[in-house]
Amino acid sequence: MGKKILVVLSILVLFLVGVVSVVSAEAVRYEADKAVINNAQVYTGFPDATEGLCVGYVDFEDSYVEFTVPVDVAGTYQILMRVSTGDTGASHFLTVNGVQVDEIVYTKEGAGWGVFADYIREITLQAGNNTIRMSKGVMYAAPDYIELTLVEAEATAAPTEEPNPQTGDPALPSILLAAAASVSALATYIRKGR
Repeated sequence: MGKKILVVLSILVLFLVGVVSVVSAEAVRYEADKAVINNAQVYTGFPDATEGLCVGYVDFEDSYVEFTVPVDVAGTYQILMRVSTGDTGASHFLTVNGVQVDEIVYTKEGAGWGVFADYIREITLQAGNNTIRMSKGVMYAAPDYIELTLVEAEATAAPTEEPNPQTGDPALPSILLAAAASVSALATYIRKGR
């Protein structure tokens, strides 16, 4: 029984110092017609699109759809882009927080004008607000929405403190010291059979 408690306490310590994190992996959807749209326009009357709306005429050098996406946890996210295109090889440039990360090339398989297909990539997002932009690539494609799902949270570093000024020894973070003291006290308590 003592080993089980020590294992549980070890896991607790890992949570306290931020080595392990538990986060929701539910997809969050962002509609293109509700995003910032530049030199493009909302299409209506597409039954396969959410609420019948998507963004079309993303046809010019300065055309884009830009989503602002707040996330609580930095890390790797799966981005699902639901897009309609009638052109095999049509594309959008994908930019995250001002940096172009990919050119998404669409196939016509399973899609067509007014028929949407899903295209999936992985991107890295920071905690807080992020911008995701789909801008004009080659030919023509109309986004309906994007969905984000956390794949892997970024490991967070344990807090650090300055070295002890009297000894020069590196200081352990206070939270780690407190956790170690708690584990030690509990281990002593368990060994004494109380």
